[in-house]
Amino acid sequence: MTLITKLRHLLKATPFFLVLVFFTATGFRFNLPPRLAEALSRLPWIGTHLKLPQVPEKERQEAVQALKEAKVAGAPKYAPSLWQKAQKTFDQGERYLKQGKYDWARGKFKETCTLAQQAAQEARKSRSNLRKTALSKYQQLAEQIEKNPSSSLDLKLQLRYLRSLIEQEDFDSFEKEFQRLRKEIQKLKRGPQPPSFKKDLK
Repeated sequence: MTLITKLRHLLKATPFFLVLVFFTATGFRFNLPPRLAEALSRLPWIGTHLKLPQVPEKERQEAVQALKEAKVAGAPKYAPSLWQKAQKTFDQGERYLKQGKYDWARGKFKETCTLAQQAAQEARKSRSNLRKTALSKYQQLAEQIEKNPSSSLDLKLQLRYLRSLIEQEDFDSFEKEFQRLRKEIQKLKRGPQPPSFKKDLK
């Protein structure tokens, strides 16, 4: 084989050689379609250097668990913005997982964990503040009923119901019942009103 022929063969092999050098330099740390990566891993030399992309199953399970804990903490109701963002990010991770983009999916699942934890924290804080406000309002009514000697048993039973709504964390119903009971107590303080008579104009 002449020198010219050898040079021609070398030039033809150069692109493939450069690709192999590139693979080696990067350590094969880039996203490849799963089927292509698996096929390349079976080739001699390449298979010893190729790092197959790992399915981010652990990160996915952690994201699922974080979403469950956020839901239990009341995030859908008390931190809706963060909750929706966490769910949307998880869905993106699922799509990347199906497409074989494992690194991208892993990043989205980790981001989901962070968002879900923030949502849970915000929900707990919001619930705590609502509880403190409700207890303060409850205490005000309890003191008014206790000081008023004409308070009926019915009012005291309504007050107990109000406290049960706090324990159930049904703050919407609590606010309605609080306003209604407060009006009743205010009427009781004013005492019975004299009947109004309309003059017969005829």
